[in-house]
Amino acid sequence: MNHNTIKVHDMGHLRQYLILCLLSCLSIAGSDNKPPALANPTGVRCYMNATLQCIHNMPPLREAIINASKEQNVLEFVESVGNVLQKMKVQSAIDDVVLKTACENVTQRMNIIGSTPNRTWHDASEFFATLITNTLPQNHTYRYLDTEIYPILYQGDTFEDQARKAILDSITEAKTYLRITNWQSIEKLPFELNFTFNNTPTQYNLNSVVISGPGHYWAYVKRGNDTWYKCDDSKIEKEHPQWTSPAFPYMLFYEKVTPQQPEKPIQPSLWESLYNHISALLRSL
Repeated sequence: MNHNTIKVHDMGHLRQYLILCLLSCLSIAGSDNKPPALANPTGVRCYMNATLQCIHNMPPLREAIINASKEQNVLEFVESVGNVLQKMKVQSAIDDVVLKTACENVTQRMNIIGSTPNRTWHDASEFFATLITNTLPQNHTYRYLDTEIYPILYQGDTFEDQARKAILDSITEAKTYLRITNWQSIEKLPFELNFTFNNTPTQYNLNSVVISGPGHYWAYVKRGNDTWYKCDDSKIEKEHPQWTSPAFPYMLFYEKVTPQQPEKPIQPSLWESLYNHISALLRSL
């Protein structure tokens, strides 16, 4: 019987080879956190792509929409959007065919309910509201608060003050997510908002944001502890939220912070354990 064997002439070379293999595996394992790229060769569906990136970044809402898209007699545009969100969970890129079908169905639906039939442009906030209205009932757990904030309402206050007043005027109990829209004069994003509901302090952290620029939308989403990605259709890159006038943050999505549980001893991850094990093995060679 013949066996293929690897002849090792230098333990140092073997050590380097194993380390390179390990680093390659770690690189592959760590790449899953990057948002998927969304094709947009014609440039007409940036409003949908940016909004989908934000929805995809909030798993409870994403799953609620996916589940609604699988129900009987569901609207065609809801089914196609749910299909895209499902693919975004497992694919690093969504091709033009899938997104084109979804966009055509979304456009048809919004033209039916919109004030301007057969238009060629659409709005990210309108798309989000149309999707939520047709998927989640009013009392659904993950129904978003749709808060419109205008400077004239609370002139002179900071954005945080205006957001706090507008939200507390609209709801009496903490929601899982908040959406703040229609704010054009903000110069610096508030990454944290604090409220008190029924004498209970509640903190919200910024989860994602849609930026509106001249004729274009893109999104920023936070992955992990504090890693932000700019999602500009098929171009995905690490970048902290930023913009220059006349672009502005159009939709801000905040997520309620879950009270921390008592700290438990930190257990190494599978990859950390593997790395430590191989490192110890290499040192023994």
